[in-house]
Amino acid sequence: MWNPNLATFSKLAQSDKTFNIVNGIFNFNLFPNPYQLSKALATLVRENDWKTYTIIYETDDGLIRLQELLKVYNPKDPPVMYRKLGPGPDYRSVLKQIRAKNVLQIILDCKTDNIVNILLQAKEVKLLEEYHAYLLTSLDARTIDFSVLGDIKTNISIINIMNQNGLEKAIRNWELETYQPVQLSSKDIKINTALMYDALNLFINSYSQLDRSEELYVKPLNCDPHAISSHGYPLAAFIAKKNMTFGRLLGPPLSGPIAFNKFGQRSSFQLEIMELKNHKFRVTGTWDSNNPNMINSTITSEDREKEKVQEISGRMFKVVSRIGPPYLMRKPPIEGRPYVGNNRFEGFAMDLIDEICKILNCTYQFEIVPDNNYGSYDPKKKSWNGLIGYLLDRKADLAICDLTTTYERRKAVDFTNPFMTLGISILYAKPNKPPPEILAFTNPLSLDIWLYMATGFIIMSLIIYMAARLNPDEWENPHPCDPNPVELENVWNLKNCFWLTLGSILGQGCDILPKGISTRMVTGMWWFFSMIMSACYTANLAAFLTMERMGPTIKSAEDLASQTKIKYGCVRGGATSSFFKDSNVTTYHKMWVSMESADPSVFEKSNDDGVKRVLSSRGAYAFLMESSTIEYEMARHCELVQVGHWLDTKGYGIAMPTSEYYLLLTQKNR
Repeated sequence: MWNPNLATFSKLAQSDKTFNIVNGIFNFNLFPNPYQLSKALATLVRENDWKTYTIIYETDDGLIRLQELLKVYNPKDPPVMYRKLGPGPDYRSVLKQIRAKNVLQIILDCKTDNIVNILLQAKEVKLLEEYHAYLLTSLDARTIDFSVLGDIKTNISIINIMNQNGLEKAIRNWELETYQPVQLSSKDIKINTALMYDALNLFINSYSQLDRSEELYVKPLNCDPHAISSHGYPLAAFIAKKNMTFGRLLGPPLSGPIAFNKFGQRSSFQLEIMELKNHKFRVTGTWDSNNPNMINSTITSEDREKEKVQEISGRMFKVVSRIGPPYLMRKPPIEGRPYVGNNRFEGFAMDLIDEICKILNCTYQFEIVPDNNYGSYDPKKKSWNGLIGYLLDRKADLAICDLTTTYERRKAVDFTNPFMTLGISILYAKPNKPPPEILAFTNPLSLDIWLYMATGFIIMSLIIYMAARLNPDEWENPHPCDPNPVELENVWNLKNCFWLTLGSILGQGCDILPKGISTRMVTGMWWFFSMIMSACYTANLAAFLTMERMGPTIKSAEDLASQTKIKYGCVRGGATSSFFKDSNVTTYHKMWVSMESADPSVFEKSNDDGVKRVLSSRGAYAFLMESSTIEYEMARHCELVQVGHWLDTKGYGIAMPTSEYYLLLTQKNR
């Protein structure tokens, strides 16, 4: 009793009532389900690793078509921008706003007839450069002549539901039916025409198959809207249950396999991902509604890499860097004549980019960032400075130096794989060793002990003198040949007594020794005292010399954080300062608070300034910097030392604007 109605247009407000009886009509829509189209776009964005992008839409329906893109957004990624086009035909004000935000990936949802006009205006405001990538949501985008855009290197991708072989076969069949050439190419057939063809094909195919399964009596009908076919319900039920992959009307469906869900929506279709190349589109991948979370690439990674090598070959890259030894330094002029061009610089960064360009068969031009900063984000100005800002402003293609790959920077630009792995460490200078004093040998013992020893030396010498004078054994015959001498002689005068005690305490002998028992007992006691004092002096001297040779008084970051005598700092606005600022580790956070509140400031503009401050402070200041640079500075300054182990692990990489065009460097730099 009911007739099936085959629609060929996008219907956003689909519901479960679509397949119910509405005025005696069953509704089927051959246009791809908007939800699944949105799912395809979301999968494509995810596969292309678009973390930040802008959606430009013409009508509010465009946001509904892109609803799945809103669901896949990761809050940790940079925010996605939405910009609605004005009434037109001048859209440059909106495009300039997008250009000011340094957005590289753009999804454009608008009428097919407006695409070229919008892209031409985007080209005028420099929003159609080689860094940019566009994704057009119109299914008729393949019918557009993009040659009017001129020679562009922008990556423009579209989605296509049309079966190219089916289109060409349909055109040939039309020519056979009419017996005359058809002035029509497959590129001229739009989606509505193809879906109308498929709708008619589906109806004829379904009616024919139903006629073979049961006898149908076709009642002649007129234009009276109240006269309906009695076979409408069986035919609608038959269409709902069958999938069509080949039609009896002039070949297969032009929009691919057709199947419907229980709501009459088209549930099965395939999309081709096409990319503009030399003013022509080529298929780079396919998407199937039966496997909606994957893009099947039709171009191998090897072929794509070869294409990129060809594109890069012969090209000149603008490379930006900063002065900072040993990565980049200015060459001193020879005989008063300065160097020009790339010859002005030398260092590790120059050597690295030179070797990369030799491999890629390209050239480069070196520039120095004016503020000589690495690149940090200013939340007040909402902009980057230094090398990162230079890249975002499109003033350079690559940035290479001791540029640390951080999470914040990766959200703004791309990085190659690290060409050097390192970590933050502490640079410190050995304390100044004062020049030795004349009486430095007395330092192991205190002044009191030296005074006591001097007093004991004098008293003991006098005691030996008195004992020697009183002891008869110390009086000797000056002439051994005379048995009855008139006078006897005593050799222990004051001079010899002082010499005996002095020689004893210095560990030396004496030419004469006491002979009497009393003098020998006194001398033995002095020798015993001298032995003890010599041992004490030697032990204290060893400890004293060991203390002089000891290095820094700090051994780790924990030691640095737990004291206030030694100040410490880092480069302001660099990756090291960001590490301490964003760290959740108690010790590192405490160090950041201490650095922030220090007066005078402990931050420096560059590593060179930090090294100079460490050298000049001589133990009163420590500088936190990358371990690789610390090793370089230690080789140049013997008084510098590295304290403790790495506080983290990170790497230096080559930065570039977010663009797949340059990611080949990532492969070459592994």
